[in-house]
Amino acid sequence: KMPGSPIFGVAPAAASTATAVDLVMGIVAESHSPLSQQPPLLPPLPLVGSIVELQGLSRTELNGLRGIALSPSVALQQRGRCGICLDDGRQLSVGAANLVPIVTLDGIPGKGQGAFSRLPLKAGDLVLRERPALLGRLGQPPDRRLFKSLSSDAQRAVMSLHDAYVGGASGPTLEGIVLTNALPRGARSDETVLCPLASRFNHSCAPNAEYLWVESILAEEIRAVRDISVGEEVCVNYFGDAVRQPSGARRIQLQEGFRFDCRCPVCTASGPETAASDERRARLVRLGEDILRCRECPEEGIAMAEEMLEIMNIEGISGPRTVAQVCNDGFELSLLIGDDSESQYWAHLSYEAHRLGWGEDYPMTPLMRQYAQQPPKLQGSRPTTASTVTGRQRQAKRRDVKEAETKQVLEQGCDFALTALD
Repeated sequence: KMPGSPIFGVAPAAASTATAVDLVMGIVAESHSPLSQQPPLLPPLPLVGSIVELQGLSRTELNGLRGIALSPSVALQQRGRCGICLDDGRQLSVGAANLVPIVTLDGIPGKGQGAFSRLPLKAGDLVLRERPALLGRLGQPPDRRLFKSLSSDAQRAVMSLHDAYVGGASGPTLEGIVLTNALPRGARSDETVLCPLASRFNHSCAPNAEYLWVESILAEEIRAVRDISVGEEVCVNYFGDAVRQPSGARRIQLQEGFRFDCRCPVCTASGPETAASDERRARLVRLGEDILRCRECPEEGIAMAEEMLEIMNIEGISGPRTVAQVCNDGFELSLLIGDDSESQYWAHLSYEAHRLGWGEDYPMTPLMRQYAQQPPKLQGSRPTTASTVTGRQRQAKRRDVKEAETKQVLEQGCDFALTALD
């Protein structure tokens, strides 16, 4: 079972077991902030698992570095300090006054709480790494013994989550909270994890971040999939590939699964914009089905893969984990053609998707990096001929046609086209 360490806030004062931070802490980053000398006025410690940036330290080479807030021991907590694990593995003890969370939770009228960026984020940046409070399995009731083994702080964090299934005068139930907030423990898994902090991130049909379960460290991560500005809400996708569906299908699934109407920019766009988006996403669904039948005509399949990536980019659903399978399909189809340059191109796209979405240690990441340098050979693949049109050439041709059509529309003075371009 997962250890019952607190997920939100700090460890309870009654705790006595030393954490790994106390045992392996190699560096103490002393602060020159006056606040660190005033215990009664100590600022709150960051949420465990959140990402923080070091600022205002006397050791200036540490300022600007980011790391993960660890669960503090009683000794650290009483001193107003927190253990931080940097990307290079170093663990530091830092005063709370010198830690700036990259994301904070704020209230949103009609939506409860949401996560907002406090510092600039770039695509691929880690936003959260959280160990689950509860483990479970689809279709089974939550483990109440595991819940009772949690600290009082962790229990309160779980029970403060939204229950979409609460009815009448009764309050939230553990069953309803788990059913509303549990995440899959990896792709195509019937096991679930409940992470209170990760559950605070709201849904968008054009998300700027995405969930990722990392089995090797038994933790749920959230990573940015595009650059995020200060003050922008950080949103994720609640229902996987269903985000590719047109608005009507998405609305039904969100109501059935989460009991809310999405008010993201995609779902609240004007009538013409919604119609255009629905048409693109319906096309995306069809292409995803048709590409599976292209083994005998790989050139057509590659053209489909390119069109899928283009639609995903337009629709704002081109996160690394979302496009990874499309990149893999393009790579496999390029092997059937027997064009090394085409295979290297798609292997590189797949490598970048896996690197940003899963990290360098994920098994597919180094494999696709290897294939980008030296693609494998398949028996029965067709040799490349001078008449073979590569995917990049097809993409360039479609782009030229699109630009010509846009120029023609603009010359005709179509107001709708001008609005769409804005």
